[in-house]
Amino acid sequence: MKKITIISATSGQNYILSKSIKSLLKDKNLHVELEDLEKYDIPLFTASNYSDIKLNVGKKILSLVNKLVDCDGIIICAPEYNGCVPPIVVNMISWISVSTPNWRDGFINKISLIASNSGGAAIKYNIAMKNQLEHLGSVVYPRFVCVNDNNPLDAVSVKKILKDFINLL
Repeated sequence: MKKITIISATSGQNYILSKSIKSLLKDKNLHVELEDLEKYDIPLFTASNYSDIKLNVGKKILSLVNKLVDCDGIIICAPEYNGCVPPIVVNMISWISVSTPNWRDGFINKISLIASNSGGAAIKYNIAMKNQLEHLGSVVYPRFVCVNDNNPLDAVSVKKILKDFINLL
């Protein structure tokens, strides 16, 4: 059975989007887990504090790291933040990359899908997140799920995207 890990950057609108995506994946013969990054309360990654807190942070995020290493696909739901990836996602990626033997282990050879509930079209977030995931060795599905107040979730469209995403796993 293929495994997908959905990561929500926030416990608000992107968590709701994450739950909607998870619901649309129901009955697809997949093991899907949803992770809310806010629940981890991960400290800011800096080189100066790394050696002092790496063991504590490593214990906090071990379950997330293991899920990413073990999954076939990753869906990241986050808002565009100042025209880029939100700090919580960048920080999470930084900690994950130092928590595995090879810094790419959590992302390499995974199929990834980018999603966003943001104030606008989140195009800059999509581009930045795609670049980050590809740098980490992930293959990023070329379509993007974006919802906002003016563009609510279209289940039919998202189901088509998810169908193609699943076929790549």
